[in-house]
Amino acid sequence: MRGRGSQVSPCAALLAAALVGSPAVAQSYEEAVRANLALVLEICIQGSDALEWAAAFQTAGFIPSQRVHPEYGPVPIFLAPADTVVTEIHDERFGSGSCIAQTRHMGLNEAIPFVGAFVTQRYAGPGGFERDTHNPDNPCAGYLMPFSEHSAMWLSFDSADQPGACVEDGTARMTVSGPT
Repeated sequence: MRGRGSQVSPCAALLAAALVGSPAVAQSYEEAVRANLALVLEICIQGSDALEWAAAFQTAGFIPSQRVHPEYGPVPIFLAPADTVVTEIHDERFGSGSCIAQTRHMGLNEAIPFVGAFVTQRYAGPGGFERDTHNPDNPCAGYLMPFSEHSAMWLSFDSADQPGACVEDGTARMTVSGPT
């Protein structure tokens, strides 16, 4: 379950250190994309805020950088090895915290089932991720992990090149946000 402090939880730090993957270990670039995407999702799901996510990504060997948002100023990003996945962290300036993973090496048609299998297997059982049934016709609606009747973590999908659009263009963006 997610930590609740503003410091890096020992669990998240150990998790990031234990799960550090490298494309050199993978047999192909596609496997490196999958391995790094799984690591990013694990860090995003286990972390609880921007500081914890940033520390976990640095511990995992991601390269820190930033982009400037026109309204909110500097936004931290973390680059996975070999340009496989880019992660952007949104803090409370954006409303609620979210951890956004994007790749230009896997489209939504592949990312949605890959991520779905990952979260439903890794977080199986009561209190784990379940398919969002509020929008059954929208494949990008994603998954939720309920904490209570009024609080949940959301995992949603869209295009990395067309944020907000559920279109297959060879890119994918996954947003972990919450709890709501």
